[in-house]
Amino acid sequence: MEAADLRRIFAANLRQLASRRRLSLNHLADRAGMNRASLYRLLGCEVSATLATVAKLADVLEVPPRVLIDERTVPTPPV
Repeated sequence: MEAADLRRIFAANLRQLASRRRLSLNHLADRAGMNRASLYRLLGCEVSATLATVAKLADVLEVPPRVLIDERTVPTPPV
């Protein structure tokens, strides 16, 4: 699996999990103690998350960190 694939999966999982918990992306960034622009760069797959960032976001979303990079968390749309 390529790094770009992991970034795409991570971004999709973040969006889906935040939505399920009715958290806006701005609120997610605030609760994780991160800059909103940084979160949006992660969601745009422009940058990779550090392990510390993955842990903070997972904590806010109340999931184990591995869930954020699990391709099974968010169903992949058919091609």
